[in-house]
Amino acid sequence: MRKCIDCGNDGNKELGLIIYTPMNIESWEQHIVVKDVDDTLQMIYADVAWSRSSIYMNEYGYIFGDGSGGAAYHGFDKSFIDADGKWHFIYSDSSTAQMMIQKLIGKVASVDIFIQILLMTIQFMQIHIL
Repeated sequence: MRKCIDCGNDGNKELGLIIYTPMNIESWEQHIVVKDVDDTLQMIYADVAWSRSSIYMNEYGYIFGDGSGGAAYHGFDKSFIDADGKWHFIYSDSSTAQMMIQKLIGKVASVDIFIQILLMTIQFMQIHIL
């Protein structure tokens, strides 16, 4: 897939490409931005997304990456490409199931009560999933 974007909203267009690579097990996609710099095409951005991650880019070069590193980890990052084609990191964050469990245990009177709540939640999820 290809589309013209305008990094930095300066009126000069860049080419955004997404190259899909289907695989039997885990497909992936390469995200690339190409810019004309002094009559030479230069790749100013490249990243890879796969079945457990995504990359979103708007028409002005704002980038949002989101993904899972496993059943208990989730992370995201934000960045942008300016009018000169320079990539700028904004911030990233992540969470793990362990962090969430620690927060919940802190609000529950005891670990035994927490385990009972967790088991009830799992039973509820199984009933609705099946």
